[in-house]
Amino acid sequence: MENLKLTDVIDINYLQAVQDAFSDATGMASISVDMSGVGITKPSNFHDFCMKYTRGCSEGLRRCEDCDRRGGEEALSTGRPAVYSCHAGLTDFGVPIIMGGKHIGSIIGGQVITHEPDEEYFRGVARELGINPDEYIEAVRKIPILTDKQVRGAANLLGLIATRICEQANVTFKLEEDNKVVEENISSIKEILKEFYDDSETLNRSQTELAAEIDKITKLLKEINNVAKLVSSIADETQMISFNASIEAARAGEQGKSFTIIAGEIRNLSEQSKDMVASVQSFTSNIGSSVQKTSAYSKKCIEAINNELEGLKVIEDGVNKIKERLEKKYK
Repeated sequence: MENLKLTDVIDINYLQAVQDAFSDATGMASISVDMSGVGITKPSNFHDFCMKYTRGCSEGLRRCEDCDRRGGEEALSTGRPAVYSCHAGLTDFGVPIIMGGKHIGSIIGGQVITHEPDEEYFRGVARELGINPDEYIEAVRKIPILTDKQVRGAANLLGLIATRICEQANVTFKLEEDNKVVEENISSIKEILKEFYDDSETLNRSQTELAAEIDKITKLLKEINNVAKLVSSIADETQMISFNASIEAARAGEQGKSFTIIAGEIRNLSEQSKDMVASVQSFTSNIGSSVQKTSAYSKKCIEAINNELEGLKVIEDGVNKIKERLEKKYK
């Protein structure tokens, strides 16, 4: 609230309506001013004496604004509406507008006199401001004459109205401030959700790609097993051929000795091939088992991630609905 302005917290159109109604009911003039005494509403029921003549010249306007500012400050210091005489000789009063203990403006009322006007005094004021004295006297004769009690009663009435306006504005202001905090938190939540959502989608794509690679490995292992079976079959046939060759070599006697040695080597090579095939099949079996476990885990991960993504979408929809309701409420 450090740099709070009257226009930040109070609907000026509403303030203008209240001010006009007060002036119509009491016959007094009124205007709402900021901390420097400058009007922020249109003058209500201002008389020609003030509007046309006194405020119609630069020095008169400066003095009026200075009076309005000092009237508001006096009201603030006493904590109640302050009745005072303006520089031009009229009776005015100031009602402070306070938000959170901070004086942000005032409602100025009055433009009346509480006794028959001293025409010589007003002629002197006219000469100081460079105003035609006869026209000034004619204008002052139209100023309402009220009792001091009437003036103070009107000031107190406007004070009660201003207090109520400030209370309502203070509640609205705090609600709007709370709403800003909620919106900031919602924005932070949405950013976090977006990051989480993006990370989950990236992980989901990675798991999907991993599942595809696992399928390729599974197919490759099947092909390796098929090749191993083929090699094992060839080794069996080679061993059978080697066995038959040994028999024939034995029948050939001395001439088949060399062939017997070759047949033995072929048989040894066949046995080694079968052992190697067995090792390959055992190895591929172990890999296949690990791949199946990895595949099952990957599928579970994908399912869990998809569930998380659906949950995030539900949360995001809920956050968006809350944000929309808050925006509609405070528009």
